Amino acid sequence: MVRSCEQGIPARVCVGTLLLLIHFHSATVTGAALKQEAALDNGATVLNHSMSLVQRMETLLAMGNSSDVTLRVQTVNTDEVKVIQAHSLVLTMQSDVFEEMLLLRNNSAVILKETPDCAAVFDKFVRYLYCGDISVRLDQAISLHKLASKYHVWGLQQGLTQYMTQHLSSESPTGHVVGWYNYALQIGDMALRDSCLQYLSWNLSSVLQSGEWGSISEDPASLLAPAL
Repeated sequence: MVRSCEQGIPARVCVGTLLLLIHFHSATVTGAALKQEAALDNGATVLNHSMSLVQRMETLLAMGNSSDVTLRVQTVNTDEVKVIQAHSLVLTMQSDVFEEMLLLRNNSAVILKETPDCAAVFDKFVRYLYCGDISVRLDQAISLHKLASKYHVWGLQQGLTQYMTQHLSSESPTGHVVGWYNYALQIGDMALRDSCLQYLSWNLSSVLQSGEWGSISEDPASLLAPAL
C-alpha cells in the first residue's frame, strides 16, 4: 500500500514534488527570509522556505518513506552490512554512477562494497545527496573525498579539497597533513599536494616531532627540497 503525506495525495507524488523543488533551487538561506531580487521583473519578492524543504528531505531519508531502492553497504573483508533505504530519483539526480547502477539492477537492492573507512561515513555521504550539506571532521575528509570521487559527486569532491586546503593548520591528536599529502599524491591532486608541502616546510620542526612524519610516502629530504 502506498503511504500518503497529505490526505488523498500519494506519497510518491509528494516525494517527486520535493525533489523537483530541490533540483531547481539554487540558493539556501535561513528560515523563510524575504529577499528582494533586483533581477526579477516588476519588483517581485522571493519567499524562500528552502530550510524547511531540506528538513523534509532529511526526514524522508531517515524514515525511508516511499523508498524504492535499498543500498546494502558491505564493508570489505568483514560481515558488516549497513542498510540504507533510499530513493532512486535522488541518487540518479546527484550521481551518474548511481544512475547507471540503478539502470542495471535486477531487483530493489544495490550492493556496494566499501573499505572500512568509507563504509563508516557512507550514511553521512548519502545524507549530503539529500540535503546538500555535511559536517566533516579532519579524520573523515579523505574517506568522504574517496566516496565523492567514486560516485562522481563533483561539488562535494571540490568542497572537500577546499576543506583540506583550509584546515592544514587545524590541531589533531595524531596529525593529518602527511596523510593528506600521501592521498593527494595517490590521486594526482597537485594543488592539494603543493599546499601540504608548503605547510610541512613552514612547520617542519613541529611536524618532525609528531607521529605522522614516519608515514610519509617519500624521502623527507627530497620531498621538502623544492618547497624550502
